[in-house]
Amino acid sequence: MKVNDSNNAAVTGTAPPAAIQPPTSGPKSGAVPSAPSDQVQLSSLGSHLGALQADSAQRSAKVNQLAALVGSGSYSVDSNAVGAAMVAHAGG
Repeated sequence: MKVNDSNNAAVTGTAPPAAIQPPTSGPKSGAVPSAPSDQVQLSSLGSHLGALQADSAQRSAKVNQLAALVGSGSYSVDSNAVGAAMVAHAGG
């Protein structure tokens, strides 16, 4: 998460919020001063997590199927394919 504070106030997750002080200078007439504009930009992590949740039923079914195969002793791994994939993933 990225926070842009136009007031240059310190933003931390552990400190208590500081008291907000009204501006000491500004228009002396009846004009209303414009409010500072703070911005918050959230990362796309939430949408990625939502996509994972959408697939969770399918993934759960696959995990249950693999667990049954492992439990019965009928699950086998192609060690050559696993090794090749590990080397490819490492960039080799």
